[in-house]
Amino acid sequence: FEGQLPSEKTYAVLLLKPDLTVEKTIFEKSIRRRNWFRHPQTQGIGQAAFPYHPDICFDLSPSGIAAVGYSQTYDIGFYDPDRGRLSGITRTYAPVKIEERDRKAHFDVFTLRAMVGNRMETITGAPDYVVKATEFPENFPPFRGISFDDKGNLWVQIYTPDRATNVFDVFSPDGRFL
Repeated sequence: FEGQLPSEKTYAVLLLKPDLTVEKTIFEKSIRRRNWFRHPQTQGIGQAAFPYHPDICFDLSPSGIAAVGYSQTYDIGFYDPDRGRLSGITRTYAPVKIEERDRKAHFDVFTLRAMVGNRMETITGAPDYVVKATEFPENFPPFRGISFDDKGNLWVQIYTPDRATNVFDVFSPDGRFL
């Protein structure tokens, strides 16, 4: 089924009219987020997500400015719905390598509902066929999410070598690093 199933999907941040029709596209990117596989017993088609891969992150400020970034690089643009890209933030960062502990942590939270004997059970941990179909990048992306606070400051959640999840770079509404 290699050539028949989509390897990438296009994701977009859209500006919508009140009737929810698209007024314009603010940002668009084709991303490969999953790998297709066949279940070894049923031959059904499944997908394994790509953990820790770059993704599109966005949020809307209290003043109506959209922050949009594709986390392959530390580049986040500020977009006005009428005027387009106004400015952006580009920041250097030290890549954090993905280690075996990160792969294990991803698969440890995996749960699956399956028939065991003649009753349905929840199985924890990823089955071998999912582990084989899962692809990890070499490094974590520069950031995992972005969010504005009520003052218009942009909080960029970053990856750290100690795997702390509550670490942020903070930027003022005009893009200065705070």
